[in-house]
Amino acid sequence: MVNDWWDTKGPARCLHQLCDLRIEFLKRFFSLGGKKILDIGCGGGIFSEALWKQGAFVSGTDTCEDSLKQARSHAHYSNAHITYELPKYFYTYAQPFEVLLFMEVLEHIECLYDTLRNWLTLLSPGGYLIGSTINRTTASYFKAIIAAERVLRWIPSGTHDWHRFIQPKELNVLCQELGCIGWLQQGYKYSFFRSQKWNFCQETDTNFFFLVRKPFSDLNKKDLFLTNISDCKNL
Repeated sequence: MVNDWWDTKGPARCLHQLCDLRIEFLKRFFSLGGKKILDIGCGGGIFSEALWKQGAFVSGTDTCEDSLKQARSHAHYSNAHITYELPKYFYTYAQPFEVLLFMEVLEHIECLYDTLRNWLTLLSPGGYLIGSTINRTTASYFKAIIAAERVLRWIPSGTHDWHRFIQPKELNVLCQELGCIGWLQQGYKYSFFRSQKWNFCQETDTNFFFLVRKPFSDLNKKDLFLTNISDCKNL
């Protein structure tokens, strides 16, 4: 996918199609104009640029240097003012972000608890932790792996490991253990017969958005976060 991030008919086409729905979900809670956002697992910068076009101050990070190179190249072509750096660049970042995004990322992370705990140090009090991921159900195995990877071949085979999918209730508990407050989830699905291919739905058996917030006061919660964010080797 490294050379195909911006091919709207290539392996990343679903991510291009998802941009409008993601924007719509975020706008339910705040205006994007002027919001300071870190797009974690940004890949080639598809959603980062969509956020920038909405007036947000965007930074993107990914562990793949080749993806970041393509993100920077396309941002230069689009005259988009976005900071793209490897995670280590943000380990000592001075100014906190108002929003941390994990869009289609958590299902690829090995040490999920430590990953979220580390990145939360960069979120300002009252800030939003928002993402989208895949539920671990029988339905998701057939839709996200059998159908999307092996039959329709929307994404390369082997992209997903079903055992890394996380159920909403599990993610909710994990976020609470990290000191986050609130929980909101929203299902969404692919629609073959609609012009907008991805749409909100009641079901969360496969894809779902989630949202929590960091408390406005971090008092008595400092022990929840690692003092050295570089301890975690994953995103």
